[in-house]
Amino acid sequence: MKATVKKAITFLGCISLFTSFSFGQCNNILKKADLSAMQSYELCGNAKVAKMYSGDEASISQKVSSNKRYRLMTVAQNRLGMLNTIILSTSGDTLGVKIEGHEQRYLDLMVEKDQLVVIKIQVPEASTTNGIDAYGCVAVILGEIENTELVSFD
Repeated sequence: MKATVKKAITFLGCISLFTSFSFGQCNNILKKADLSAMQSYELCGNAKVAKMYSGDEASISQKVSSNKRYRLMTVAQNRLGMLNTIILSTSGDTLGVKIEGHEQRYLDLMVEKDQLVVIKIQVPEASTTNGIDAYGCVAVILGEIENTELVSFD
């Protein structure tokens, strides 16, 4: 009986270690990413990091202000393919579209009035040769800068 309890505790310990290691891997995606495009922007809270599968779609609501300029960057593991990023107003109007893999790795956004926007991240449908869906880590980073700090040409 004592051997069974020891095995169960060892098994649970291994599972919890594996779980924390898996989530730690997603946090490491930011350490490896080139975030130089976000250099002059102040982060809007923490970066959102999640594990996503092929065909997944995630939505993040974010309040934006008219007196600020925003820069949105998404980072994903290569096995997920090229992500699509869309910014929508609450009325459903498209405010910006970014397709990963193009030269520009980020999306800049300025709005005329304070509002709530929805950031949609779409992972393309793809599977490996054995039919198993691809999965990996995705990070969404949003930075802001005051309009008064932008360069102006007179």
